[in-house]
Amino acid sequence: MAEAPLWIIFEMIIYFIKSTIEAVLVLGSMFLDLLRSLKPVSATGIFGIIVSFIIIIAVVYFLGKFVFNIGKSIILLFIVGALIFWIILISLA
Repeated sequence: MAEAPLWIIFEMIIYFIKSTIEAVLVLGSMFLDLLRSLKPVSATGIFGIIVSFIIIIAVVYFLGKFVFNIGKSIILLFIVGALIFWIILISLA
């Protein structure tokens, strides 16, 4: 016997929401793994920090552009946040 059309639509929406949340969680954990793997590189000096920063910016940009469709605004927000963090870090030293 066939199910009700509204129930099928409801199941499709629930599945879409569930898969989207799982994808965001997986991407977040992979991004944290990337940050952990770049820690030894950035400990080598200023060149390592620059390389790590470029890699992180590229990953954030492509995630924002292709996954969340907000590439330019997220990269601008990330750069401004990094500059503010850098200024605070320098002022505390």
